[in-house]
Amino acid sequence: MTRELIFLNTFEPQFAAFTGWKSLTAVETGARTTGAAAPLAPSDLPGFEIIPGEAKYDAPDLFAFPRTGTQAFTIKVLFSHYQLAVTPLRTLRAGFVSLLETFFSGGYLPPVTAPGDMARIDSVQLLTIAPAILGKTKTRSSITVQAAYHFTIL
Repeated sequence: MTRELIFLNTFEPQFAAFTGWKSLTAVETGARTTGAAAPLAPSDLPGFEIIPGEAKYDAPDLFAFPRTGTQAFTIKVLFSHYQLAVTPLRTLRAGFVSLLETFFSGGYLPPVTAPGDMARIDSVQLLTIAPAILGKTKTRSSITVQAAYHFTIL
């Protein structure tokens, strides 16, 4: 299996199980009828989407083939809340941020390398969580997380 698929196929279900949040990618993909995504239902939230980012290779072998590297990714968490309730919104967001930090502090278990795998996922790293943008007139907010996973190409 390819490096990105190994990561996505192990990270997403572990993240969903740990947090209890739904994968919005799976929800939107399953809801498509005419090529456009159906709107999210309240029961879809809180939900998350994983967006792969830039890959950097840092340890070539003697023939200049890449052997290790880092792949950036973004997690976008979408959640609903009551309108005009700033204190409960802050409390909810703080709880979600704490859950994210806990997951990255040991909740993810890198997969065991299987025969035929082209790479190994070594670890994940939480890089940044974007500052809160609180809109008291809104009923949905998001948390944007920048992270990376380290890999070895076999």
